[in-house]
Formats: sequence, structure tokens, C-alpha cells
Amino acid sequence: KDHSASYQFMKAIGAAAVCYSAIGDIHNMRYYAGLSTYAATLRQLRWWLDGVIREEKVKLVLKTTDIPEPGTATPGAILGIEGGDALSGKVDRVDEFYKMGVRIITVVHYHNNEIGDIMKARPNSDPGPYRGGLSREGRVIIDRMQEIGMVVDVAHTERTTLQQIAEISRRPLIDSHT
Repeated sequence: KDHSASYQFMKAIGAAAVCYSAIGDIHNMRYYAGLSTYAATLRQLRWWLDGVIREEKVKLVLKTTDIPEPGTATPGAILGIEGGDALSGKVDRVDEFYKMGVRIITVVHYHNNEIGDIMKARPNSDPGPYRGGLSREGRVIIDRMQEIGMVVDVAHTERTTLQQIAEISRRPLIDSHT
């Protein structure tokens, strides 16, 4: 059963599409205790793919032309990951998530990761070590995301990380929430 902001509500208000984002940095989430960030992210994405998407309650959006007209019977679902920790600095995971239908990744969230640094830690949490901006692996990941047409979301990025991503980017970036 869908307990999210609800595809029924999306349909009722005439939404064309929304982003269904897996949380990619599960360091403090008890529900995923014992799972790697990669495994927890896969579990979240599979929940949507095997549930509301397979049941055709929402339509998986893989390209802009897949976005339904507002007010149609079936709203679109854009799969995303909030926090690139699940990539573990491995560029091949970008391709793996893309093949699953992921089209947007917020590269950092509440934890510094192999891509770059966050702007602010959550209260009473350890963000992990700061690396001084975008890492070498992060540069490769950003480049691959843009090469295959995946949207790079820079929400939560620390200033130096953001500036370095902007300097190497060949495509528009989004800052979905800050």
C-alpha cells in the first residue's frame, strides 16, 4: 500500500509528475540497520518499481517526453536518489541506477561522501570527514551523470563542492531545495 504523499493526491491535484527519491545516505536510519547504503537504496527503489509503478498507479518517467500532460489519469514518477553515498564513489553504479530508471541524484545529503562535502550537518550527527570539495571520484561521477543525461542535483552541497561542480559541468544543474 502506498503511504507516500500519495499518487491519489497527485492525481487529484492534476500533478504531471513528481520525484520519488530514495534516501541514499541511511547512516542514521534504524529501518535499514545492517544494510549498506547501496543495498538500502536498491530496496527503496525496488519498492516503488515493484509497487506503484508496476501496478501502473504512476508512470515511470525516463525522458522528458514521458511526462504526462497535467491532469491525466496517471501521473509521472521520476526516480531519484537523495545522497550519492549509495554510489560509493563507483562510476559504474551511475549506469546501474540509470538502467533501473533513476534520472536524478542529489550528490550529497546529510553526510560527506566519496563525491563531496555537505553544507551543514544535522544536529547531533557526525557528517564524516570533510574533503575540501569535489573529490576525484566525484568529478568522474558528475561527468558520467551528465554524459548519459542524468540530472545532477546540488542541494545540500557545501560552497566549494558546489563551485567545483559548476566549473566542470557541461549541462544545467538543479538545486532542488536549499
